[in-house]
This record gives sequence, structure tokens and C-alpha cells, in this order.
Amino acid sequence: MDLQVILIFILALLTINLLIVSFYILTVLKEVKTSMRKITGVVESISEFGANVSRPLGSVVSLILSLVEGYKTVQSIKSLHEDERGFNGKRR
Repeated sequence: MDLQVILIFILALLTINLLIVSFYILTVLKEVKTSMRKITGVVESISEFGANVSRPLGSVVSLILSLVEGYKTVQSIKSLHEDERGFNGKRR
């Protein structure tokens, strides 16, 4: 009988320990869920910031490329105009 009482007592302690550990795990998982929501919000805000920065930069890049192409066109027209003139500056 004495052995059965000890085994019941150990089983009760293990059951209580299992309940405490389960409660702790649920609490940790709830905190992880909250942290993941916060991280998701931060990632979304960073993504929106990146999109807001990339749009104006794309416009600036396209403006610079347009200016470069315009400069190349002017140089091309200028070289054609110079080719029409001889070395003495008269038109052919």
C-alpha cells in the first residue's frame, strides 16, 4: 500500500508539473504571436517607405536619362551641322 501512495503522489506531482509547463508554453506562444504581429507591422511600414522612396528616385533617374539622351541628340545634330561645313567654315 505504501508504494501505491508514493506512486499516486508522484503521478499527481507530474500532472501538476505538466499543467504548469503547458500554461507557460501557451503564455510564451501568445507573446510570440503578439511579437509577430508587431514585426509584421514594422515590415509593412518599411515596405511602404521603400515604395515611397523608390517612386521619386525612379522619376529622377528617368529625368537624368532623358537629359543624357537630349545631350546626345544635340551633340549628334551639332556633329551633322559641322560635317556640312568645310574646314574654312563655308557651306558646301
